[in-house]
Amino acid sequence: LHFVAPWTDVVKFSTTVQTRDLTVAVNGSDGGTMEASVTVRYQVMVGAEGCSVTELFKRVRSESKLESLVVDRETDDVTRLAFNRRPAFIGYTAEQEATTAEVITELDTRFNGQCVNLDRYLVTNLVPSERVQESINAAIAAEQRVNQATQEAAAQREAAQGSADAAVIAAQGE
Repeated sequence: LHFVAPWTDVVKFSTTVQTRDLTVAVNGSDGGTMEASVTVRYQVMVGAEGCSVTELFKRVRSESKLESLVVDRETDDVTRLAFNRRPAFIGYTAEQEATTAEVITELDTRFNGQCVNLDRYLVTNLVPSERVQESINAAIAAEQRVNQATQEAAAQREAAQGSADAAVIAAQGE
């Protein structure tokens, strides 16, 4: 007969910076879908106010559950919500920085309440669905047509101005 005391199981929580790479399916406000590859760097904050080892153990029981219940779930939720507020093609514009900043602010708030410190959040890749890619291509083509029309109109104005100036000079010379 071998007795094992219940307090002999040791649960470890690493306080070094950890990295998680996740793929999050996101929907834009226009119904377009994309897959966002994100990297989250975080650190367990044992010793901070309200974050004792026993408190952390009561909440999640293990480091793997901390990753799945806190880091993965919160990152997935916040990323989806932030992208859901904007049309899908916005992910490819300067607005992506605003979306990322919004995610960082919200994740930082949610993580701090669960004894986790957000070190970095980075969108490493966005893969649009075919429909979103088609709308991006259409928007680029439309912008190129507008730029070309603007350049042609400017060239015609310059040519017309040159002809008018030549007519004035010719009239003055007579």
